[in-house]
Amino acid sequence: MGRIEDERLVQHGGSLNCQSARTVDIPGTGRTLDAVIRNVIFDWSGTLVDDLPAVWEATNHVFRQAGIPPLSLDQFRSEFQLPFHGFYERYLPGVPLPQLEVWFRTRFAECQDSIVPLPHAREMLEFCRAQGLRLFVLTAVHPKAFAVQAETIGFAPFFERIYSGVMDKRTRILELQIGRAHV
Repeated sequence: MGRIEDERLVQHGGSLNCQSARTVDIPGTGRTLDAVIRNVIFDWSGTLVDDLPAVWEATNHVFRQAGIPPLSLDQFRSEFQLPFHGFYERYLPGVPLPQLEVWFRTRFAECQDSIVPLPHAREMLEFCRAQGLRLFVLTAVHPKAFAVQAETIGFAPFFERIYSGVMDKRTRILELQIGRAHV
């Protein structure tokens, strides 16, 4: 697609009307393109669901168990990072990761019912499915917690494959891109 066509897309709101998984109408141009997107890999947390209250509460539970003051929501938003082991190493050096995970998962299981779909997430998944796209999830969420969330929210049937419990998504996405993992 050339530069002029890109500008036309911007002029027409940047939206594309997908007629099928193979062709796309470009608004205002009278042209179509062969679609090249066949697979969509979604993140889970903050992309499809709002799990911030549960993650923040479980993290503060870990901090309380370790004897340090909890973080405010603003502090948590500013400081939290993935992969999360770096975050915990910064705040709780020397506490073994398995212990942190026990504390976190215990409290997270108690408050994960607060997790809700983000606005328009379901509509996006339905749109992608209607276009014949293959949908996947790549998430750090523990597999058991993910299974509960996906079933409760009703998103599980949308996905062909789920990659949960991924500690470092940067590495996993590269593996998927170069074909070392089955997509």
